[in-house]
Amino acid sequence: MEFVLRGNAVQLVRAKSNRSHGRQAAARLRGRGTSGMSTDEIMELLRGED
Repeated sequence: MEFVLRGNAVQLVRAKSNRSHGRQAAARLRGRGTSGMSTDEIMELLRGED
């Protein structure tokens, strides 16, 4: 979002950007996973004990 001064008022408008902050953060992290664990091992860890 950006602040734009219009006369005596300030208006909040959507910033002109191709990518959101979330998409930029995900792009920076993409390909950096180095846990050495397989997908099955990670899912087992996340699910916990039944």
